[in-house]
Amino acid sequence: MRLLRGAALVALALAVAVFAYAGIREFVTRDVSAPSISIEGDSIEIPCDYTQEQLMEGVTASDAEDGDLTDQVLAGSFTRFIRPGVSDLSYVVFDSSGHMATASRQVRFTDYHSPRFTLSEPLVFAEESATSSDVQALFSVTDMMDGDLTGGITCTDTNAVYDTPGDYTITMEVSNSFGDTASYAFPVHVYESGTQDAVIELTDPLVYVGQGDDFDPLAYVEDVTDASGKSYDAGSLQVDSQVDTAKPGIYEVHYQTDGDVPSGQMWLTVIVEEALS
Repeated sequence: MRLLRGAALVALALAVAVFAYAGIREFVTRDVSAPSISIEGDSIEIPCDYTQEQLMEGVTASDAEDGDLTDQVLAGSFTRFIRPGVSDLSYVVFDSSGHMATASRQVRFTDYHSPRFTLSEPLVFAEESATSSDVQALFSVTDMMDGDLTGGITCTDTNAVYDTPGDYTITMEVSNSFGDTASYAFPVHVYESGTQDAVIELTDPLVYVGQGDDFDPLAYVEDVTDASGKSYDAGSLQVDSQVDTAKPGIYEVHYQTDGDVPSGQMWLTVIVEEALS
């Protein structure tokens, strides 16, 4: 009996010794090194319609135990814009032991511009022919980063009275997920019913012009007709343009018929966009 008990104690001692040895060996040989990410340059320039290959250009990763991990690097998320069109992008990689490495660099979207409004018709109305909700429904917005932002448009201010002739404004605002906000006080014109005998049709009621670009007001007149459908030369219109392409902002052009054409007038809304560096 004593021999059996002694043998059991010896076996237990050996088991404990083996287990302890295995634990110590695992501790000594464990992977304690973290992977690393290397990035060429502090920044990259890419289009808004970028590819994953473009995001990964110049990015490599390695680990002392696992070797090259470049193909396992993941592009993380963009930060909100530092300034319009410029953001930081994060990268992350894991080794086989679960250790993580991160890095980041600045990204400039070369073709970016702020969200752009569009109008389905000019903001010019005969008295009592429109309501505030009707006018707000004429606006839509597209964005280089988020696509259609029409549902996010808000009217932040207006003094328009649609049953009284006069010149008014309506301020519309929208923001994209990168924190870029577009907000403009759009001019609104309400005219007295029965005073428009000619129709001045525009190619677009709202146009964007780049800062410093040339601007020709008559290029946006599509047709001038009277009630009978007779067309007149757009060159005969009186044109009052407030547009200054050297200064970003919202402007308008007033078109009006002269004495040889039945009475009519129209306004074109022009937004001069700031050039992004």
